Amino acid sequence: MKIHHLNCGTCRPLGGSLLNRSPSIITCHCLLIDTDKELVLVDSGVGMADMKNPKRLGPMHLMLNLRQDDADTAFRQVEQLGYNPEDVKHIIITHLDLDHAGGLPDFPWANVHVLKQEYDAAMHPENYRERERYRKCHFAHQPKWILHEKISDEKWFGLECIRGEGGLPEDIVIVPLTGHTKGHCGVAIKMDESWFFHAGDTYYYDKQMANPIDCTIGFKLFEYLAHMDKKEAIKKKNRLWDVIDKNRDQITICCTHDPTEFETLSKTTLRRRRT
Repeated sequence: MKIHHLNCGTCRPLGGSLLNRSPSIITCHCLLIDTDKELVLVDSGVGMADMKNPKRLGPMHLMLNLRQDDADTAFRQVEQLGYNPEDVKHIIITHLDLDHAGGLPDFPWANVHVLKQEYDAAMHPENYRERERYRKCHFAHQPKWILHEKISDEKWFGLECIRGEGGLPEDIVIVPLTGHTKGHCGVAIKMDESWFFHAGDTYYYDKQMANPIDCTIGFKLFEYLAHMDKKEAIKKKNRLWDVIDKNRDQITICCTHDPTEFETLSKTTLRRRRT
């Protein structure tokens, strides 16, 4: 088992100076998991068609200020690592926002795993915010959806989770973390005696999972604007912080958009011994 870290979309958003970053960028941090049998992506970032035509992303592309570079896409990075993109058999989507699901059309053969609540929200948006965050062009190729809602009897560090469903290995666990969207989730990967956890958009700034907690005004504002259910999102973020704080020796965590986390983690490839 190996985990590769991919940045599948670099953005210099409007108001980026409020994020307290130099340069003021955000990433689209995805994972490529090599299980020794097949490849699994966690999120797909911005796709090749989006890179060529950012207007596919709707009005949001004006705020994101995306760097248009085909080499940033998951498809090209899988190739660059020496893999065949057709060996990507599964894509686990933390949620179907445009900067997480944009690469789905580049892997039409892959099983796409998503919480059923998220699929329902994307297919049947109830308001303008949902219509704009979910882009129909990302689903026009009719993905091979695998919808998850069956909760495992065994919890992950006290959190409800989904294990061993839809052909995924038992060591890759889906953890519902709703609030940012109706069906947002995180993904945990077992690595020997420890875990790696991709938290999606549960948080945005590395120090939000630190002790003591800190956050910039820019990311606080971004949270306020981005979360569909702010109360639920904050509740789930706080619950996740409790889990992380009590198990810092066992869990390494990342979110999608923090460039400092990505820079640190991308310098290493996590490996698990064969058993």
